[in-house]
Amino acid sequence: MDPDALRGRRLYTMEALSAPARDRYEKLLEDVTSYTPRYMEEMEAIFDQSQEEEGKRIAFLKESFLSIHKHLDITNNENVKVVYSELHHTLLSINEQDDLRWWRNNQGPGMPTDWPRLQEWIPPVKKLKRRKQDRKIKDNRPVMIGGVKVRALYDYVGEEGDELSFKAGEGFLKVEEEDEQGWCRGVLTGGREGFYPANYVEIAD
Repeated sequence: MDPDALRGRRLYTMEALSAPARDRYEKLLEDVTSYTPRYMEEMEAIFDQSQEEEGKRIAFLKESFLSIHKHLDITNNENVKVVYSELHHTLLSINEQDDLRWWRNNQGPGMPTDWPRLQEWIPPVKKLKRRKQDRKIKDNRPVMIGGVKVRALYDYVGEEGDELSFKAGEGFLKVEEEDEQGWCRGVLTGGREGFYPANYVEIAD
C-alpha cells in the first residue's frame, strides 16, 4: 500500500476513535516503544556477527585478487603495466575495518528508526466561496437565546474580518445554528462576534 494512503487512513481512523480507544492506542504505542532497548541490544549482537562474516569475505576477496595480480604477465605491454600499477594500489588501499566502520555508521543498528506515533488529525474547513454580503443577511436560522457553550477542538485563524480566531480548548458561545455551508456564528469570551467552521468545535460538557 502507498505510504501516503496508509498515513491518511491512520489519521482518519484516529479522528473517529473515542477517548478510551484513543487512550488504549497511545498505551500500545508506549508498550511498543518500551521494547526498543531490547530490540537494539539483540540487533547489536546479530549485526556484530554479520560484520565479522563480512570482514572475512572482504579479506578473502582481497587475498584472491592479490594472488591473481601476482601472476599477471605484464612485462611486454606498457598499457597493462599502468593497469597493473593502478590495480595494485587499489587493492592495497582496501581496509576491511574502514569499510565495516562506514557500514556500521550508516546502516548499523544505531541508524534512525521510524516508530509509529500518534498524529492529530485536523479536519478541513468546510468553506465554500461566499459573498460577504451573504453573511450580513438575516435568514431564517434561529438565534439561540443565551447561546450554547462550545469548545474548540483545533486552532483556527480567521481569514476574513468577520471570522473568529481561537485556540484548541478555548470555550465560547454558539449563538446561531450551522448554515448550509458549514459555518456557525459565535461570540468569544471577550465579546467579539463572528463566524467559525462548525466542524472545529464540540458542545462543551
